[in-house]
Amino acid sequence: MATNNSLNTYIVPTTANEITMPSQPAFLATPGGAQDDVTGDATVHTVIFSNVEFDQNSDFDGTSTFTAPVTGIYQINVAVKIGDLAVGNTTSEMFIATTTSSLIDVVHAGNLRNAVDEYTHKNSVILPLTAANTVFINIKVQGGGKVVDVINDDSTFFSVALIA
Repeated sequence: MATNNSLNTYIVPTTANEITMPSQPAFLATPGGAQDDVTGDATVHTVIFSNVEFDQNSDFDGTSTFTAPVTGIYQINVAVKIGDLAVGNTTSEMFIATTTSSLIDVVHAGNLRNAVDEYTHKNSVILPLTAANTVFINIKVQGGGKVVDVINDDSTFFSVALIA
């Protein structure tokens, strides 16, 4: 039987006893447009994810920030493809930033760029978050001019889900 508070159904079993939890916090978003010339000169850019594929509990602001509705363990998945990299670009940093800390993926972008001058930062992490903690993604590339772009394709995404 589904748990119901007369306004919402929180646990929905199927006839095969599979359970869905439609109010469980989870979202997936991708960029909704170009983010050109946002870094390269050590500028920190908060990546915009305005194309929301789904947001089960309305905890993502539709732009850049997830706010944990409850204290728990969350899985965070992110990939950010950057372009217009040059050999002179030294470090590239992707930050999974929370209210209380920041996890950093650091690479030498100039050496790791592919044949079309792109590189994709990828990371997945499980973190404890307290209710009202926020999570957002920053990117910073150093060693050149402010010409590095965040690529708007399926390679760039941000998702968070409450898992425990």
